[in-house]
Amino acid sequence: MGLIMETVVSALLCFVTIIPLVLILLVNQVVRFLVALSLRLIHGSSIVLSDHGYDNIYMHKGYNHPHGRRTVLYLAVLTPGKNKLFDIAQHRRNYEKHVLNREEFSKLTKVWVTKFGYTCLQRDANFDVENHVRMYEEQGGKVTETDLMETLLPELCKDMEDDHPQWEDVIVPNFVYDNDPIVPRILRIIRIHHGYMDGISNLLMLAETQSGDSVHNFPWVINPLEPRQKTIGFWFRLFCLIHLPLVAMKHLMCGIWPRTTKNASWIPDSFTGHTLHGWSEPLDIKLLGDIKSASDCSMPAILTTVLLNALGRFQDEFGQRNDSDEILLGLVSALLPYPSVHLRNKHGILRCELDAGRRDLPRRARLWNINQKLKKISQSPETWLNHVLPSLCGHLPNRIADMGTSLISGDGVISNFPATRESIKLWGSQVEEMAGWVPLLTRAGFGCVTLRYGDKLRFCLNTDEAAINRKELEWLLKVIVEEAKALSSDFSSASRSSSSGSKGSLVGRFLVFPVDQVCENTTDDTTNNNNPDNIDQGVVEMKSEPSREERISRAMRILMSTMNKLKRA
Repeated sequence: MGLIMETVVSALLCFVTIIPLVLILLVNQVVRFLVALSLRLIHGSSIVLSDHGYDNIYMHKGYNHPHGRRTVLYLAVLTPGKNKLFDIAQHRRNYEKHVLNREEFSKLTKVWVTKFGYTCLQRDANFDVENHVRMYEEQGGKVTETDLMETLLPELCKDMEDDHPQWEDVIVPNFVYDNDPIVPRILRIIRIHHGYMDGISNLLMLAETQSGDSVHNFPWVINPLEPRQKTIGFWFRLFCLIHLPLVAMKHLMCGIWPRTTKNASWIPDSFTGHTLHGWSEPLDIKLLGDIKSASDCSMPAILTTVLLNALGRFQDEFGQRNDSDEILLGLVSALLPYPSVHLRNKHGILRCELDAGRRDLPRRARLWNINQKLKKISQSPETWLNHVLPSLCGHLPNRIADMGTSLISGDGVISNFPATRESIKLWGSQVEEMAGWVPLLTRAGFGCVTLRYGDKLRFCLNTDEAAINRKELEWLLKVIVEEAKALSSDFSSASRSSSSGSKGSLVGRFLVFPVDQVCENTTDDTTNNNNPDNIDQGVVEMKSEPSREERISRAMRILMSTMNKLKRA
């Protein structure tokens, strides 16, 4: 009887909240139509209303941050050619020929502006590729790895001037690793306002225009354009939309209710404006693949566990950062497939509390616990709604969308980005490795990108100096590598001493890759879980489709769980 009453109350709450929400969205769409018509009459095609709501939320400049926090950094280390000189003039011609003259990438020639309170894109009448593709004028010759992390990246991560399109391809001609100071390399650092594109969209652009082959022949770990055989059903989408007001209410309460953020002390009270960057030593993909084979856990779960284990040791070494052992992470997730190579943002951020303090448990047990938690997330309507909700918010007037974005907070953001399964060339230059750093757009203590390139993977971390200082960051990056090797060693020892079966697998209606890799559907039927090229997928094939009754029952349990959380808050 109690369950029936709870269900009735939940249904009434949905009914009461969804009607005003739908009315607001309908009125807003009418206003947007009038704004678009006015822009067409006044400015012609030079200024257009931005149609992609998720792009628009990145107009948020950043909480209490003097330089803005909207710039994504992508880095590629190139092997120099025979003459060891980089031809910047040819590089600019390549951009003009292969990128800037194509409609799919025309956003790169436009500037973000605000008209009638809404986000718009204006064609830059004075666009010049020389303003965006440039050489870095280093002081004193070579740029070392230390210079890169301590000087160059902190400068490039700041927001760019908004009178021109906010992106650059910066060439650093004389880069040397700290452990190999003799042989110079060439760095390409692409810095770009997050509103233009996300990580997958950037990689699609590189594959389409710079790899020298078709985008479909690119050595993807997961091809973001590849259609999936199974999709979200109509009834599940309908349930998700009915669930939308509750998800919106939960995010609102988590943002404004003090109890939900008081323990998140990884977040500094104020930001210094000086962002620290670092990357770990490269990890061998085979080592991570051995962990996956032994544990039958997803690759995102493995990488998240390694990070959380390192953060737990960090708190033991430098002092407890919060009152509880749980860390509130934002798991960046994208919905696949992408419809085309057009520049876009197609992802969401899932809030998830994960345990970093259970050092009394073996590493293997911690991995299985985290894998199960991510499995539950993969089955939640919030996976899809965390993309839909910001998109709807981004269609509202700038001030309202900015207020909504500013409510988001968490200890950190983590993004898993499996780029390529083998090395590539970009416009004929061999790429030795890739890296990337996410912007800390809202109140977050640190950001982490786990990026696979070929047979190596690095953890790329960034943080404000007020949250984690340089000494602490370098210690953390070292411990992350130690934890990955220790986890592998634990499973190797267990496999020698026991023949017990593997546990856990990430299956469900969504294929979840925390950070830049979430699909609207289950894995492809052709997925081979034993193929080392597929280890980033972190899923096994769904053996049977749940019945309609099972899906409804699961959806009701999720709804009831959300309602209980709201009541407790």
